[in-house]
Amino acid sequence: MGILYRGEYEICRLSEIGEGGLGFFSDCTYNKGSQAVVTYSIEGFFVVTTAEIVSQNSRDGKYHHGVAFTNVSFEAKRRIRDFIASRTDTYLVND
Repeated sequence: MGILYRGEYEICRLSEIGEGGLGFFSDCTYNKGSQAVVTYSIEGFFVVTTAEIVSQNSRDGKYHHGVAFTNVSFEAKRRIRDFIASRTDTYLVND
């Protein structure tokens, strides 16, 4: 996934995703309450959306941020739901 923040673009490691937002690890720090543009791909479906930085903490020299989507399409939400459901079924069967 990537984040465009104040004119700078960074490729980050996604840690979690849901219909309302996502979490990611970064080498940079982003201010809570700030707006950003977030890009990610779910099984070949590319999404560009705006988001608000809602949380930030530091772990092992990296920053972990949480963002809340502020403008995400219905199609993107559906893809996220399908992605989560497919993973949840796998975990339930294997447990």
